[in-house]
Amino acid sequence: MIEPIAEVFDVSILEIMRSEKISEQPIPMESATEAINNVIDVVAYQRKIERRNILITIIVFAIFVMLIFLIDTMQWEGFIMVCLPIIMLGTGIYLIGLSVYRAKQKLTYSTTLLLGILALLFPILLFLFLCFAFVMGGPVPK
Repeated sequence: MIEPIAEVFDVSILEIMRSEKISEQPIPMESATEAINNVIDVVAYQRKIERRNILITIIVFAIFVMLIFLIDTMQWEGFIMVCLPIIMLGTGIYLIGLSVYRAKQKLTYSTTLLLGILALLFPILLFLFLCFAFVMGGPVPK
């Protein structure tokens, strides 16, 4: 991938990796070793990211399949009234914790904080709805 660029610009691969023109003097061994180590580090980092992405994909797919079976077992009403509030509560707590972590790292956190608050609103509003439904006469009108 780098070789064609090196040929077009008539430079060596090491010159491209170091971003500087090397004179016709012999390349010091430590410079070449450092450049090769940098390439090896980049490749190892890319492999790590690729493995992480594969793991995330597998986990998301497994969760999706489990949710399908859960919805099939509980029907939509049971899922929305029992499981979804628990899922949203956990998601909200996680996102708010993530936004606090991002704020400490001086990164943008407003979107994660907003999503965390919105995720927490669903179980809170459902709880309040159920409480006020019984206060106002329950599911059966008086």
